[in-house]
Amino acid sequence: MKTLDLTGSTTKYVEFPQTGNLTNVILPSSITEFRIYNNPGLENVQIISSTLDQNGNVLYDEDISNLKTVYIDCAKCGAFNVEEFCEKLTSVNSLQEVTLVNANRLKMTESTISVLANKKCRLTGSFWIVDDIRSDSPNSVAISFATKEQLVNKFGKITDPNNKKTSAYVEYESKPIYDSNVTCQEHINLYLGQGKT
Repeated sequence: MKTLDLTGSTTKYVEFPQTGNLTNVILPSSITEFRIYNNPGLENVQIISSTLDQNGNVLYDEDISNLKTVYIDCAKCGAFNVEEFCEKLTSVNSLQEVTLVNANRLKMTESTISVLANKKCRLTGSFWIVDDIRSDSPNSVAISFATKEQLVNKFGKITDPNNKKTSAYVEYESKPIYDSNVTCQEHINLYLGQGKT
């Protein structure tokens, strides 16, 4: 089977057949959960809705708005563009859980990894924070302190390459601090307790 086409159905869940032959998957917009693993020949996944125009012609639009759960084994999903798909997931309000395993320097923007980390999210492998995921030669970018804190709280030692075996190793541009200015104000702490009379 080269193509799995479920358009016109009201399917909510699909687990792709475990085969290297599957190249194209077309799912209905009713889909709420899907899993990609052991599909090394996969090239394209579309989730579409269909409507009729005023002349009765069928129009197809990408519609991932009902997705709640996504599981992708990045090492076994063929040429499927996980990076662009993750970027699209950031606009899905219904999304609850994302699992990306075996990532190998998967490109993401800071906002994408931050949005995904706010969900029930499991990432394993290495992730590279860049300015543009579509560029053939993207630039590594620095992340904000808030994002780093969020990722450390969620995934642990994100700058330790050994972390990618069980969680996320995140590469980003690190910028040294050359100068800082700290302003302090004097505070008086009072302890009001019961005293002896």
